[in-house]
Amino acid sequence: MSSEKKPSVVIIGAGRLGKGFIGEVFDKANWQVIFVDKCIKVVEELRTGSYKVRITGEKEVSTREVSNYQTIYSIGSKEFEKAFLESNLVMIPVYPEDLDEVFTDLVPSIQKMYEEDSNKKIDLVLLTNQIGLVEKLYGLLQLNVTKELYDWIQDHLFIRDSIIRRSTDASSNTSLNIHSIAIASLLIEKPIHVSLKNVDWMETVGEVQKLKKLKLFMMNGPHAAEAFMGKYKGYNDILDAQNDSEIAVLVEKVTNEIYSACKVEFDLDTEKINSIIKLPEENQNMHDSTFRIAFDPIRKLAIEDRLCGPIMLAEKNKLNHIYLDKAVAYGFKYYDKEDPNAVKLQEEIKGKGIFSTVQSVTGLEDNVVCRIVEEYEKL
Repeated sequence: MSSEKKPSVVIIGAGRLGKGFIGEVFDKANWQVIFVDKCIKVVEELRTGSYKVRITGEKEVSTREVSNYQTIYSIGSKEFEKAFLESNLVMIPVYPEDLDEVFTDLVPSIQKMYEEDSNKKIDLVLLTNQIGLVEKLYGLLQLNVTKELYDWIQDHLFIRDSIIRRSTDASSNTSLNIHSIAIASLLIEKPIHVSLKNVDWMETVGEVQKLKKLKLFMMNGPHAAEAFMGKYKGYNDILDAQNDSEIAVLVEKVTNEIYSACKVEFDLDTEKINSIIKLPEENQNMHDSTFRIAFDPIRKLAIEDRLCGPIMLAEKNKLNHIYLDKAVAYGFKYYDKEDPNAVKLQEEIKGKGIFSTVQSVTGLEDNVVCRIVEEYEKL
């Protein structure tokens, strides 16, 4: 008796999130998992045979070993092209700055799909905290393909955004031992063209752009403030930062300012806000590194991101943002030699001065920049 063919998922980006969350849940659901990464060290480590995920749930901690997967080095390979054509879903857990390269490299495989399986419809799910990428990536594809192919893409290739509410951590992106906190599902923009009913921690929702911005501000904003101030005070573990009374006060005030701005801007009631951001209380106190949370301050201090985005909303709605200004100031104090953009940020401050750096990185109005600089100079 022949067995039914497994559905397959191509995961572009086999780092912490790709392995520790996406790969693990699809493997558990009995999908064929295919990892793709441009880092040869990541691929070589995965080819040793298996990796382990320690999963912290609401009531227990368990460990799963994942071994039934395929690994591919480079999107440009023939091996990838075959996997892409046969896949039911593509998940893309990479940094926002890598997405242009990913989608440019995907063009030959998209062309091949059009030529060989033109009736197929496939979803490509982005896993990043950055907002507004879908339209940009369709524009990138339009510039790199013929009009005929782009017309087909619009009806057959669906770039979907998502809201990440699950933390994964490891010593490096090559590590085969990963910690994942399983307390909230991935929210994927609907509709999608494949069933995920047997895949844990996956949920399709509408209004993703609004809800993603809400999540980024309400969850990632206070978390970033905690990490930036925590690093400033010498903490490496976020739990140690949380237990510092001075940091706890800042985070509470930042959370209140963000909540006030979001409630007015998005016209959402408390129940709707909590449905996106509220996590089980017993799982709020999880070990995580301040380095991971503070990593890439240039992106995290940008105009529409987790701290300056709420400042913009507060300005628009004539609300206070004193503690958000303080949190951003701590962001400009953040330094770690292992974080390239933290090094770059400090070099820019040294070369251009703090006012010009805050102005260029955040894009905020000069009067707001002045208040942030005032807080920075108190530190």
